[in-house]
Amino acid sequence: MMNRSFVLLALSAALSALPALGQMRSFSQAPVGGGTAAPAQEVVLRVKDVKVDTRVQSPMYQNSSERGQSTQKHWLRVIQEYETQNEWIDELEFTYYVLVRDAKGKDRAFRKTVSYVDIKKGRHIADAFIRPNTFERMNASVVHAAVVIKSKGIAGMKVVASSSTLNQANWWEQIASEEGTLLDRDETPFANVAYDNYELIKRPAPQAR
Repeated sequence: MMNRSFVLLALSAALSALPALGQMRSFSQAPVGGGTAAPAQEVVLRVKDVKVDTRVQSPMYQNSSERGQSTQKHWLRVIQEYETQNEWIDELEFTYYVLVRDAKGKDRAFRKTVSYVDIKKGRHIADAFIRPNTFERMNASVVHAAVVIKSKGIAGMKVVASSSTLNQANWWEQIASEEGTLLDRDETPFANVAYDNYELIKRPAPQAR
């Protein structure tokens, strides 16, 4: 039988090797095209704390063929800043989670998965949104938010970093969450605002007819 002290020592060493939230992390990314000759890419990135802003005003556009926009409504925006060390990363998958609570104390959780491609070394911002009318109708406040970042490795998608407003591991996996309410940047009027500051969002390839 394995010595109990040895097992506890091994477990302690394994836990201490896990990266803390916000620290530099690395993960091997599979070569583009699924080839095996090229070595796997080590994805190295650092994440900041996820933030939520519920007072982001709609952008104003001037159009001579339409009446001017009289008011600017407020969007909910989930913001994730991160920094990459690789010269280029082929693709990163972000899943955003937002937990809200309405005036009656009922909780609802929303999620949105977005893939970004051709990520150059440096600092980046990624975000997701909830429409003004949608959030206003909820009559709710934000309880917690989280972002989980994955990279495509040899064995499939693996988590390389995460950030959360709640210091509880993987709380988003313990609750049911809805799709369709959170929007990526391209699904909002912010798509063309400061365009070069944001990464290209990968869209599903059109299906052959």
